[in-house]
Amino acid sequence: MSSQRIESNGTVALVVPSGKVATTITNLTKLAAGDDGLVDSSNAYGRSGSATRFSSGTVVLQVPQSSFALLVAQVQRVGHATSVTTNSNNVTAHYVDLQARIHALEVSRSQYLVIMTRATTISAILAVQSQINQLQSQIEQYQGQLKVLNNETTYASVTVNIVEKGHASTTHHRRSGFAKAWHDSVAGFVDGFEWLLRLAGPLLFAAILLGALYALARLARRSFVRRRL
Repeated sequence: MSSQRIESNGTVALVVPSGKVATTITNLTKLAAGDDGLVDSSNAYGRSGSATRFSSGTVVLQVPQSSFALLVAQVQRVGHATSVTTNSNNVTAHYVDLQARIHALEVSRSQYLVIMTRATTISAILAVQSQINQLQSQIEQYQGQLKVLNNETTYASVTVNIVEKGHASTTHHRRSGFAKAWHDSVAGFVDGFEWLLRLAGPLLFAAILLGALYALARLARRSFVRRRL
């Protein structure tokens, strides 16, 4: 039986003392290295007008799956953790399915290669070669997916968002279900009203023009009647 394949990732928000963002990034790098991992990416952002003073940063760490829980705990001790989110998914079935598909396609490719050796006409050779090319393309596609999945289940990822104490970070609050529904309803009404105005614009102009012509026609008729009287 194949071993379990687990995808794990987490996000930790850290608040650190003023002027300690760069030091924190260095400490996180050492933690990942100590857990047989690495830094996938690292970014630091400075205050406006300062090229050397960092006020926030983001570091993405990758460690073997077996060290995921340990790293999450270690990261929290580097600063003051204000939020911790972790997620793990069992993708064993998908992994096994990809392996089975690749194996089946490779068997079919081998059979077509045998048929190729027996082909006696150019048209037959070309037809078989076309099938082999299609099979090879599918095999490479599944192999690419399997490679990505293998990497994601071999290493776990932890994203650390760092901000120094007293620095205001931009936070996007998610609306509740009712608030989101109300916002979407209002937005939909406004969009619909604007669409109606755009659609009615030419019609409204035509109606006004016809009304003006009708009024002029009535005035002209009254004037004509009065002259005859």
